[in-house]
Amino acid sequence: MVKRKKEEKAEELAVTKAQAQTIPTCRSYLTLNQLLKQEGVDQQTLYDQLYKQAGEVIEENNMQVLESMLLSQAQALQGIFHYAAERIGQSANISLLQAYNEVAIKANNACRKTILALHQLKNPSPTTFIKQQNNAINQQVNNPPEAKKSEKCANELLSLEKKSHETMDFGRATTPSRINSKLETMENSRG
Repeated sequence: MVKRKKEEKAEELAVTKAQAQTIPTCRSYLTLNQLLKQEGVDQQTLYDQLYKQAGEVIEENNMQVLESMLLSQAQALQGIFHYAAERIGQSANISLLQAYNEVAIKANNACRKTILALHQLKNPSPTTFIKQQNNAINQQVNNPPEAKKSEKCANELLSLEKKSHETMDFGRATTPSRINSKLETMENSRG
């Protein structure tokens, strides 16, 4: 009986740990808790604030939290870029110079992507509805149900069942033959 209760508690603990690893708010809390241990931040207050902000974004459709988060990330990445860029000029060692250069380029690219994400959040691109067969970026195809398939598409494969003369195979390849098998010396034209 005691062994069974221990197994149930172990299984319950495993499920709780798995949930903590998969729920975004819990993951964020665990990460921030590790980073802010030295700062003396109250754990329960930290989790409550994360849960409250997630609720505002999801339930109330308040995008200010996401906008603020993306802007602060872009600013932090910009700071990383400038720090690394300043160190490039001060580096005498080539391997250190290359390392700072890579950090600067990656931070710059991440900052650009973050700014682009913020722009797309504030200004979503409109969806275009087009009546055609091809798909493209940010387009949705709406073909009416009465549209009929044409008799033969340009990219349709040729088949032997339809017409035997449409095949691309022309039968057996011809065997190569020698035309002028004897090589002879040409006369000197320069005289």
